[in-house]
Amino acid sequence: MGSASRSSFFGFEIAKTGLFISQHNLNVTGHNISNVNTAGYTRQRLVTSAIEPYSTIGRLATYEKGILGGGTTSHYIEQLRSDYLDREFRLQNSNVNTWAARLESLEFIEQIFDEPNEVGVLKHLQDFHNAISDLATDSAGQSQRTALQSAAKKLTETFNQYYRQLVDQQVGLNEQVEAKVDQVNRLTAAIGELNKLIYNFEMAGTSSSNMHAASGTIGEQANDLRDSRNVLLDQLSSLVQIEVKEYRESDNEPPRLSVTMGSGASKGYLVDHTTVNKLYTQEVDNRIQGDADNKVGAPLEKVTVIMWGDPTPNGADAANPNDPPIDPAPGAPAVELPVYNYRDRGPNTHIPTANTANVYISDAGEAPDPSIPGDTGEAPTLVYGNMAAYNGEPPDPEAPYYDNYRPPTNVQMEAMYEMLGEGEIKGLLTMRDGDHSENVGIPYLVHQLDRLARAIVKEFNEIHNAGYCDPKAPGGSVNNIDFFYDLGMGDYTGTDPEEQAAYEANALARITSGTFTLDDGMTDPNDVWRIACSDVPVDANQEGNNHNTIDRLLARFDAEDVGDVSNFSKFYNSFLLTVGFETDFARTQETNMETLAVSADTQRMSISAVSIDEEMVNMVKYQHAFAASSRVITAMDEALNTIINGMGVVGR
Repeated sequence: MGSASRSSFFGFEIAKTGLFISQHNLNVTGHNISNVNTAGYTRQRLVTSAIEPYSTIGRLATYEKGILGGGTTSHYIEQLRSDYLDREFRLQNSNVNTWAARLESLEFIEQIFDEPNEVGVLKHLQDFHNAISDLATDSAGQSQRTALQSAAKKLTETFNQYYRQLVDQQVGLNEQVEAKVDQVNRLTAAIGELNKLIYNFEMAGTSSSNMHAASGTIGEQANDLRDSRNVLLDQLSSLVQIEVKEYRESDNEPPRLSVTMGSGASKGYLVDHTTVNKLYTQEVDNRIQGDADNKVGAPLEKVTVIMWGDPTPNGADAANPNDPPIDPAPGAPAVELPVYNYRDRGPNTHIPTANTANVYISDAGEAPDPSIPGDTGEAPTLVYGNMAAYNGEPPDPEAPYYDNYRPPTNVQMEAMYEMLGEGEIKGLLTMRDGDHSENVGIPYLVHQLDRLARAIVKEFNEIHNAGYCDPKAPGGSVNNIDFFYDLGMGDYTGTDPEEQAAYEANALARITSGTFTLDDGMTDPNDVWRIACSDVPVDANQEGNNHNTIDRLLARFDAEDVGDVSNFSKFYNSFLLTVGFETDFARTQETNMETLAVSADTQRMSISAVSIDEEMVNMVKYQHAFAASSRVITAMDEALNTIINGMGVVGR
């Protein structure tokens, strides 16, 4: 009975499984070797296990001792990857690209301000100082006046050049931000498509009978498609900070993949299985404000900010689960206005947002709507902020929303940085928009140059206006002459001191490193006689020319209490130190982050990358296993031949 329970060909079946598995392993090894130089390829391995002994019951139970299994079987081909190391690499990849983007921009800016040199602001400040000193010794000399005019002109032109180069750099950064947002959307769309292909492929091989209990893997894995997806995920991590997770909605289906973006509490889904949430852009006022009188070209009027959801008026992006629902305000007319909420826009609508704040956008030119808290009926009105808006209080300028009538606040920018997390886009944005000492960017540097230019204009014009020019000037020896162009600071004709102060403050604020130039009455070679040197009128014989005005100018140049800059040269030196410090810090951070990213990538490559040496060892191992299985079949064939042809012949 025992012999009847086991086939005489059972050994053939066992050897055959070894033969097929060895051949399959050789095929997998060949696939690995073929892709040794393929970017993003993850080495693969055939997962096998022993076939359990066939169960026998009743009268078919074997009397032999020792139950024998049925050979070996394969389950699936797995990738050798570490989710932990993938996650660590992508985090460090985001960090290093933040600082790489900042460093690239700062190194360019450092080249702009490569001082001391013969054409920089420091050199021209010193030349200007020397020209004032020379004129103080001989205020009647034309050559000294011409030298002062020339030194002042070179100083203003250098400011203008720096301003233009910084503005051009900001334009380039803004274009890069727009391009990178498009790249994020292309990558997420491609990841969503790959998710669909991977899921359908792996679902096709799913059944309750082919789930490998040890690993939880169901059916076949779309390994090469997964490699393509991982390449895209690595690229995406260079742009924004992402977190990748695989999850199952049931035990009988393959895993789905989600990708969230951001840091802290501001994470949102970029991809959830096959659902892709796009990033959108909106234009807001630039933090570098232009002016119609700008002599060297105005900066960007608008810059791009990034948000979830479609910024199209009259409706939310219904496909985006990150966007809050929009409840129409009762009785509000549907009027399109170019005023948009941070997440989704809807003119004349009530928008409850994720942080419990509420936004209302009024109609244009209509009477106030009592159903809309804070609606004044004026066109166009954006009422936003926290719950205080319900009481009709003014908007909170620190609320995390944008409108297109003013630049974003620091709170809004920080909210956008948190939404994006680390990555190249954040690095570009911090350089394009950073305007305070904790976030040094191009606006901050431009504003520091503006401060210096304003101080020079204000201090020198105040003293120069009080002095008297040379009698050779048109109109004789007169006062109230501007040396630098002041955008009308002294043009107020009213009598109200408060109005005058506000008027002059507004004019002073419009003076920038881009508008910094000589007054129109100081640009001609003959205008040198309009330079005021004396504090009293001067006659044709130079009587009264006491040099007091030019002496005051020289003293003011060396003063330590000049407005909010203290001292011209020291302020500019401090500015240069800021540029150098920020560049060195970014370089150090980029180097440190690069070291961490390379370390994480090296570790994951030690697991995932194809090693020719290891694959050659495997090839020999599987080749020998194939030969051994073949020899087992030959031995079994010889045994059966003996039984069939050599036994039972006695007595024939």
